[in-house]
Amino acid sequence: MGTKIIPKEVINLDLGDRIRELRDLYGHSQQDLAEKLDVKRPTVSTWESQNALPNYKSLRKLSEIYNVSLTYLLDEEYNHRVYVVPIIENLFTEVKISTNSLPISRQLIEKNKSYIYVYLKEEYILCGVLKVNDLVLIEKGNEVENGDLAVVKYNDNIYIRYIVIRKNQVILTDNGEKPIIFHLKNDKHLIIGKIVEVKRSFRKWKKQ
Repeated sequence: MGTKIIPKEVINLDLGDRIRELRDLYGHSQQDLAEKLDVKRPTVSTWESQNALPNYKSLRKLSEIYNVSLTYLLDEEYNHRVYVVPIIENLFTEVKISTNSLPISRQLIEKNKSYIYVYLKEEYILCGVLKVNDLVLIEKGNEVENGDLAVVKYNDNIYIRYIVIRKNQVILTDNGEKPIIFHLKNDKHLIIGKIVEVKRSFRKWKKQ
């Protein structure tokens, strides 16, 4: 399973820092963000330097652009207890992509569980509901239930498929395709975890 990465890093960010972190994460310049928000670039700069605060309309747009809640942007207690999860380039080696990470919703976290974000690339064998460039949140471990969207290593390939377990037999299914069947006792096959969240069509990450 590789190195266990537990999302228990606590970060202390003010609003300006959070805006800058999200903007950098998505690869947006201040000008890019200003155009999306229909404001001028110096306005974004004043937010990030803590010399001004965005109005409600801009905050709402920020939450939509970066897929975060207003609570994440504004609530002080929440933001001093934000869990962040590393973005992994390769499921086999769990190499991080630069220093990139994402805040994770508390509703998705279970105590004593380990989580990673993985950017889906061409070499992963995806089910029909996922696409290359998606960013998926994986709860690591072999505790999966029938019907979960599981991440499985099978014959040195990574498959993401709906899973059914019957005794020691694992069945991986996808609509219209022949199921993959194997036994859990086979050391060449491994359940890596299950997908609990999908962020659609992320930009391709650049190593730094």
